[in-house]
Amino acid sequence: MKYGDIVEFTTRKGLVKGPIFNSKWSRRGTRLAKELNMMIGKNVVPTHGREVFEVADFRNNCIWTITDAKAIGKANNEELVKAKQLKRDIKVGNAKAKAEVRSRNYKRSEENSLLGLAPGDTIEVKYRDLGWKAETFSHFTSSGKVAFRANNRRGVRYAWPRFVRRRAK
Repeated sequence: MKYGDIVEFTTRKGLVKGPIFNSKWSRRGTRLAKELNMMIGKNVVPTHGREVFEVADFRNNCIWTITDAKAIGKANNEELVKAKQLKRDIKVGNAKAKAEVRSRNYKRSEENSLLGLAPGDTIEVKYRDLGWKAETFSHFTSSGKVAFRANNRRGVRYAWPRFVRRRAK
């Protein structure tokens, strides 16, 4: 097996046929091999890495990393370019998905953030039996608690930030 060969092998998704478009060195499993050698007392299991091949699966739109398979032919240049493009598209798609999740998390944390509160703003405080109840924000304490004026009491009361949220508008 080498660059440009079309190979076939069986996976959990069935029979896969595709071109080998890249080879790389993998050190996966070397730590376990070293531990086994230490337990045995001599170097029986090889601890160096191994060469693995990347195979493009156009039917399932994925890339497989394999160590051995049956070569069934040679790939032409168009198939190799298409395989590299598939890998590039997968990387770009993964980066876009990560960026979307990251921006959604930032947006959610900004919505739930208590940093922009000013004295007199309405917040919701979670009480053990009553659930969420609207109160008036007063200030933050040096220990990180949120001080608020309870609507039914004089003075201020305190809550940890995880039990306080901004009032939905």
